[in-house]
Amino acid sequence: MADEDPAASAPVALATPVPEPIDLTALAQQLLGKVTLTPADVATETGIPIERLRQMWRALDWTPVPEDERFFTAADVEVLRLLASNEARGLLANDDILQVARVMGQSLARVAETEVALMTDRIGRQQLPRTLQLLESVEPFLAYVWRRHMVSALGRAFAFDAAAGEGARQLVVGFADLVGFTPLSEEVDARSLTRVVDRFEALVYENVPEHRGRVIKMIGDEVMFAVEDPIDAAEIALGLVDAHEADDSIPAIRVGLAFGDVLSWEGDLFGPTVNLASRLVQFARPSTVVIGPNMVERLAAAPGITVRQFRRRLRLKGMPRVTASLLSRAK
Repeated sequence: MADEDPAASAPVALATPVPEPIDLTALAQQLLGKVTLTPADVATETGIPIERLRQMWRALDWTPVPEDERFFTAADVEVLRLLASNEARGLLANDDILQVARVMGQSLARVAETEVALMTDRIGRQQLPRTLQLLESVEPFLAYVWRRHMVSALGRAFAFDAAAGEGARQLVVGFADLVGFTPLSEEVDARSLTRVVDRFEALVYENVPEHRGRVIKMIGDEVMFAVEDPIDAAEIALGLVDAHEADDSIPAIRVGLAFGDVLSWEGDLFGPTVNLASRLVQFARPSTVVIGPNMVERLAAAPGITVRQFRRRLRLKGMPRVTASLLSRAK
């Protein structure tokens, strides 16, 4: 019997078909319409000077378009006409429109990046039909969420006491951050680190809105939140500490709280109260809550809460010495 050829008996490796890439031009046309207009054409169609159109484009954080390039569609013209009508009716000035554009551009860029990251992980990069299905379902959701937030923001604006000063109001500002996040990020892989951050965000959104607070921003391993009532702020802070202590999959947390005047701008908060809360969280030890001086008397009647003042005034970076206290649950 002749020896068999090893090569002939070896399994044949089948080539994996390479999916065709998404046609981004086709996708853009389905979402925005057919590209027919240059920047100069848009200026003519809308009556908006081309330099102001460039300002808007930059405010939205988009790459500049050469003046002779056909890039825009009828959808662009329609939206810009609506914005121009708001200005004509005195509802928004040009500077207001640019400010809104900056905020919306930043916020919706994050939304888009998040959706694409989740979509590519779950259904792959080449699934154009399913990409369009997701976009069609998410767009109404975006409008719904915006309307809900508008109602909440209007409610806060109407409740604001104008006597506090234009643009200023008194709030409790809190910062909470994960303990040991930097060394952890050097020890675990990217997917594990992502799970930690995702769990941190989930616990934040479980606790902050529960007590009438509002998440101002997430900054990686840190959250900034605000709430009107100091007792609610205390419950948020202690709730976050308890939740992290009970969850072995995530590091401990520490929290700093300060009460006082804040300035609101583009959805963010600024001022000495914000600075103090940010410094206090840096001083706090793991699984503790440190509060500023204006919080103490407002928590005196709070049930189930203990406030213990530090013996020495704290020396905080870039600030005068400050009286601070440790907040904990009553035993």
